[in-house]
Amino acid sequence: MIEARIGLEPSVTEFKRPANLGADEFINRELLEVSLLQEEFETALNIAHDPQDLLRRSYNPVFDRWHVEKLRGEGNENGLTEFKSELRENLRTNLMERLHAVESYGEFEILDGELCRDGVPFRETIKRGAEYRTSLGSPEQEREGVLGELGGWDYINKITTDPKAKVGTTVSSFSPHGLAQGTSFDGWFVDKYIVSEREDGTKYVKRIRIGVDWDYPEYEERAKSIKPDFFDEYDGRPKDAWFLSHPFVTEADVFQKGQMELPTEILQAIISHPSIQRLEDRYEAVLFSEEIDFVQLALSLNALLNCADDLRTEFMRTETTDKYSLINEISSMTDLDFGAMIYKMGTRKVQAVGGGGCPTNKGINMTGLFGASVSGIDSNSVAQFGIDIGESGECKCIDKSDNHYHCPGCEKRYDDETNLEPEKRTKECGCGFEFGC
Repeated sequence: MIEARIGLEPSVTEFKRPANLGADEFINRELLEVSLLQEEFETALNIAHDPQDLLRRSYNPVFDRWHVEKLRGEGNENGLTEFKSELRENLRTNLMERLHAVESYGEFEILDGELCRDGVPFRETIKRGAEYRTSLGSPEQEREGVLGELGGWDYINKITTDPKAKVGTTVSSFSPHGLAQGTSFDGWFVDKYIVSEREDGTKYVKRIRIGVDWDYPEYEERAKSIKPDFFDEYDGRPKDAWFLSHPFVTEADVFQKGQMELPTEILQAIISHPSIQRLEDRYEAVLFSEEIDFVQLALSLNALLNCADDLRTEFMRTETTDKYSLINEISSMTDLDFGAMIYKMGTRKVQAVGGGGCPTNKGINMTGLFGASVSGIDSNSVAQFGIDIGESGECKCIDKSDNHYHCPGCEKRYDDETNLEPEKRTKECGCGFEFGC
């Protein structure tokens, strides 16, 4: 799916469209706003604009800040409050995709014949995402537009919002790996949309995404076993677009079993971990600040992703939380130590992983400001053993004849300052650690 982190998903409160602007013109103006904010972000981080990177990125914090500034500009305080809840859900979804939680769930309201998320027709979400990716030069426009996902969504919407649709009516959509070279869609999924009913009798649609271990021949075999004429009118468009544009009605219990790469109990333990919660709090605080600090925003996002990866590694290795002393400490650190940890984990290179059928889940490149970290280009190299910092900041480098020193908070190297006047010596590191000189 072309979701919030790729395109321009509306906030929980629809942005006001001037009466003199058509829908397409309004979207184009929003795209320009995001583009300008993206330039600010890249300037702050000293990185070059790369449309291909944006195309293949599952989460872009610029969109989050754009939502905040948009809502503030409209004086929409209720929208800002509600967006905080939406933000947590977006962060949670991003982590689930990153951790390869192959079975996930979502819900859509039915309002005025439209499947909606937080009161906004989801078709608008898909369209915005497709148009944004088109503006970046996406090579997968057939998959993303009316010949693919957008067209398929119209069918899903039509069937599931029909007042005559019975509870349990299920529409399945096949979402295979992208076929374009360098595709942004590298997962193998089946999406099920099930008409459901709440206790008060109101209908809604439940979405279940199931990861599968199929290849294209098996997708084709499965489709034809359920709908023998599935390819009868095939017109030669890319087959991933054909699959997405042709959802079909199935039984509710079809495709129940997925390829679970991460047990549900481990996933929930990671998502709810106190350290993850504190890092999400940090990201939210930076994001909603009056004056945005894009460097701190990027560091906070990277730290969150790296912490989730570390937890996954430890959970899978030990199957217990008893040994997570270092990660557990994050939740109880002093503000000073926490700030230093943000720098350390935020400058650490974030591993790029498949984006759960969406663009690649990756962090923010910080080398434009801080250079390469030990865990980046020096990883798996003898170079990483050249520096070893003790708890007190004592330097244990192989060569320390030049009297350099290191920040105890983040290990940054500083040249000898003993010959400088006290007032000219470094007082505070970029990570927030105060030297007390």
